Formats: sequence, C-alpha cells, structure tokens
Amino acid sequence: MAMAAVIITPPLPAALLLLPLLLSLSSSSVASASDTITPNSSLSHGQTLVSAGGVFELGFFSPATPSATFLGIWYKGISPTTVVWVANRDAPINGTAAILSIIDSTTNGGGLVLADRSSGHVFWNVTGAGATSAQLLDSGNLVLLGAGDVITWQSFDHPSDTLLPGMKLGWDLSTGLDRRLATWRGPTDPSRGDYTFGMELRGVPEGFIWRHAAPVYRNGPWNGLQFSGEPEMRPNNTDFRFEFVANATDVYYTFLLDADADDVTSRFVLNGSSIQRYVWAPGGGGGWTLYWSLPRDQCDQYAQCGAYGVCDAGGGSAVCACVVGFSPAAPRDWALRDGSGGCVRRTRLACAGDGFAPLRGVKLPDTTNATVDAGISVEQCRTRCLANCSCVAYAASNIKGGDSGCIIWSSALIDIRRFSNGGQDLYVRLAASDLPNPGTFQTQRFNSFDSSVPLTPVQERNMEDESTQSKDLNVMLFDISTIVLSTNNFATSAKLGEDNTRSSQLNWSKRFDIILGIARGLLYLHQDSRYKVIHRDLKAGNILLDKDMNPKISDFGVARIFGDDTNSHTRKVVGT
Repeated sequence: MAMAAVIITPPLPAALLLLPLLLSLSSSSVASASDTITPNSSLSHGQTLVSAGGVFELGFFSPATPSATFLGIWYKGISPTTVVWVANRDAPINGTAAILSIIDSTTNGGGLVLADRSSGHVFWNVTGAGATSAQLLDSGNLVLLGAGDVITWQSFDHPSDTLLPGMKLGWDLSTGLDRRLATWRGPTDPSRGDYTFGMELRGVPEGFIWRHAAPVYRNGPWNGLQFSGEPEMRPNNTDFRFEFVANATDVYYTFLLDADADDVTSRFVLNGSSIQRYVWAPGGGGGWTLYWSLPRDQCDQYAQCGAYGVCDAGGGSAVCACVVGFSPAAPRDWALRDGSGGCVRRTRLACAGDGFAPLRGVKLPDTTNATVDAGISVEQCRTRCLANCSCVAYAASNIKGGDSGCIIWSSALIDIRRFSNGGQDLYVRLAASDLPNPGTFQTQRFNSFDSSVPLTPVQERNMEDESTQSKDLNVMLFDISTIVLSTNNFATSAKLGEDNTRSSQLNWSKRFDIILGIARGLLYLHQDSRYKVIHRDLKAGNILLDKDMNPKISDFGVARIFGDDTNSHTRKVVGT
C-alpha cells in the first residue's frame, strides 16, 4: 500500500492559490461532534474531534500565545493537556481563521488540508487520491481513508516527539519512509528542535539519538530480548511488550501494552537529549510518572571512552578503561579523566596465531560498520572472524534461549560500556603475545578479578625457621594471567596510589578518620580475628583508600599468623 506524502507549503499570495481549493473551503460546513471529517464538513477553532472511546482529542491549541496556533492531538481525559502529535509544527497559524477540511478527489488529487479560510494560505496538507474521510482513532492515530475505508495516510507514520503504543519507530523499506521522533524547540514551541531519535540502517540496525547529525546516544543492536544497551527492557515485563522487526521490507521498534494493562496509559517521549517513558497509573491521581529515562549516566554518552575504551559507571571518578591488550592513546589526558581519545593496540595483529579476549556483560560496540549473519552458531562466528584478518571482534547476534548468530566488526570498536547486571559477551581479537594464558583465556574476565576463585587451604610453609603457618587459613589467590588482565599488563595508568586529583580532600578531619580506620583494622587483626595476624610491614604505601577515602590495609606478604602459641623466633629483619 503506497502511503501519501505530507507537504508543508511556504506562504503564497492568495492569487496564486487554486480557486477550487478556496471554493471548497468556503463552502464546507462545520463538523459535528464526532471522530470523523468528511468532504461535507470541516474543523475550525473551538471545535474538536473525539475518538470513539473518548481517549484522544484533535483540535487547535496555543501553547504560548494565541498568535501561534497549532493543530494537534492530545489525551482527552488527562490534565494538564498532554499533546502527542502536531500537524503544522513548523508553520504556526496566526489568528483563528484556519480550518481543517477534506478536499474532494477531483481537486488536486484529494487529501486533507489545513488552510486559512479567507486567504486560502495553506499551513499543512496531505495528498491522498480518493480521500473520503479523516478519522481519529482511540489509538491516537489520525487516518485518511479512501474507497473501502482503505488507509491512504496516517499520523502514526509522521510522529512528532511522542511514540504511542502500536506506533513504529523506524523504516518502511518499500517506500523509503523513515519514522523518527524530533524534539519540540521548547516547552511552548512545538517546532522541530535540535534532537532526533530513529533507527540507523547501516550495518546492523540500532537506535540513535542525534543532535543534528552528531550521535549523542546509541541503544545498541537488538539481541532477541532487548537492545544491547538497554538491559532493563525485561522481556517478561507484566505491562509492556517490546518488539523489534528487521526484514526485507521493514526495520522498526514498537511497544504494546499487555491485555492485563488496559488501565495503564504510557507514552515514549524524546525530551531534549533524553528518551523517556511516562506512565499514567490507574486512577491517575499522581499525574504522569517517569518510568525510565535514557541516557542514564555519563557512560551512555556516545563514545565516552573513545575507540577500544570501555566505560564503567561503577568505577568511581575514573569511568574509562582500555580493553585488555590496549593502552591509552593519550596517557596525559587519560590521567586527567578525559578518555575520549580512546585506546591503541599494544601489539599489531599477525593474523596467524591471534586469539580472542572475552569482555563480559557489556553493551556491544557501534554496529554501523558491522555485519550480521543470524544463521550460524557462535563457534562458527569465531572461526569466521579468525579466518578474516580484518576482523577485530565478534559476538552473538541473538541471546534468546542461548547464544546464536554472529556479528562481526572489522573497524574500531566504539561506544562500549560495562553493566553490573545484564549486557552481553564480546570477543576482541588480540595478538598471541597479548594473550596471557593461551588455551584457557576464554574463561577470563575483562579488567577484574571476577575469574578468581577461593583455592584450597594454604599449604604449610617454612619461612627460615619461623613457626609453622596455619593449614586452615582460606585465602584468595590470583594467578599471573588474571593480574595481567586486571592491570592492563601492569600499565602505569593502572598503578594505585599515584592520581593527585583528590589530594585536596585530605584535610585534617579526613586524615584523622583514615588514622582511626587503620587503628580499627589493626585491632581486628590483633584481637578479634580468628587468627592473630601481625602485619610486620605497616607503612603509608600499604594503606589503600577506596573511592570514599576509607582505608584498607594491604600487602600481607611478610605477615605472621599466631595460634594459641604466642612464642616465636626469627633471625632476620622483616618489613621495609
């Protein structure tokens, strides 16, 4: 079905307008209170169309001053007025003489027109051959109907800043129609603002917020359950059902309300640089409630940590880290918490002998230049990537019911973030020399100690002729490959205790708290611990501070453990 086009015309002298259009407007009668406009009726100021179920209303409104009037759709029973669609958002009406009318198909092909009654100046119009009526539906959709009530045009295909249940955000590939949201210029100005939200078709489809043409936020590719960058889109949500369609004719996202949630009203809005979901709960006594909003933090800002950088909002002030096998491209900027320059590979790929490092629980990188094959397994994906010397990473394209399918990247990995819950596994290609433990590397985690596990009780060791250590102390040990991963191969930027940016916080009160914290730690080791532990190398360098400036006693390499026997002898100096 071919859809009609929307045309906004610039001001024209009245003499240049077609006479049949003027005649049809002047002879139209006023529309009765209903949900439909016919060729024998029109809609003027002070009149509205109301959908059959009383859910939505269409009419004229003035958000700022009466000199700027617009034709729009809003919720019928909700106060204050919440506008969800505007027809002439970039062509405000000055005055009250405009009317909305159906033009007979014999005149200019027919259609729907918003024009000045006296001058004939057209503010907005839709062309649609054989148009017989325009109807406002309970879904909030204004439809233009032709013979046999076939829809020849609909407002759902031309959204303003709001997505309603059942609306499609994305592309009709057969007609080239791109449905995207565009912000209001301001709270009282519905003209198009600087931000848009829509689907990017290049590579593997994903949603973007753009400011003009520059990406601001990216939600990641659809993984069968949700968008990769939006793990909060739970598939078992009791109120909402999210759908993403990508085939030969369509690429779009839509959401629906479950049958059991028919008393819930929800709208999805592009508000400035944020996309926000609002709900009007049953009763509606509390007004609109913000259900969620994206971007959620600085790690959602597009390419916050540059190429091959990973953003982690739970990492304190230093949110950026390099993918294992990479180092900061601009170490000085990196030390000053500017990670936008990204990271560079330490060792050039040799193709033969390369391997993969897994990044767990991440938002997949920008897929604009990636390729997808949903018909192969993840293991086949790995083989395909390994055989292609230009492939730098791969991941499953579908995680519903287990990993399957294949996404392959052959250009720089951009806009990766880590989640504490959710996310996907991404496998990054590294040179053999950057793989700390070939063969078992696939089990390692990115930049953390998550791969370590408590080992068996420490075996008895004799240190000189010192007393025998306890066999029952259960401690956490880490192998060298885990430490290499967690320190970016002992990179200077990962070194503890050398970022001076927080030294100004070390006033006397904070220093006193740190001293007390150390004393409490020693009291625990000496008196309250199951085993009496003497550190024997306590110094400033062995006191670590967490993000809240709480002290942690570290480096127990020469510590002594006492049981019931407090007698001990040593014949060498210990400590520093």
